[in-house]
Amino acid sequence: MATSSTVAAAPALTARLQMQLLSVKVYGPNIQGRYGYVPRFMLREVGGQVGATIERIDVFNPETNSWNAAGPSCWGTALHVGANGSLDTFFTDEGADWLGYCAPGNEGTSPKPTLRILVMFASDNGARGTIDVTYVSPP
Repeated sequence: MATSSTVAAAPALTARLQMQLLSVKVYGPNIQGRYGYVPRFMLREVGGQVGATIERIDVFNPETNSWNAAGPSCWGTALHVGANGSLDTFFTDEGADWLGYCAPGNEGTSPKPTLRILVMFASDNGARGTIDVTYVSPP
């Protein structure tokens, strides 16, 4: 008598990225009364199984209903977070200097912005994920 068995494929592991130490640097106002907003944050992989490459960072300002995207086409290189690792490029002054005008950010008329920040990434095995965080300025 023949027997058969079915083995279910294990689900694809996805990197588990967390955004930590989020703040927003506010610049301005400029001569038109507009402020520039540059989020500062660390990315940390906490799953310990696979790393991830950052595909895009979008910053939404609900005050102006505008999105601004940043990604590797402007950075000129892939930014990767290893398993159990961290990436401080978006947190440090050195990272901000390196990113220059390619840093994620947005602009508006308030010195105390509320921003939505999305970080899209691809795990090393191809699985995709997104971090979706809202930053509210302290009073």
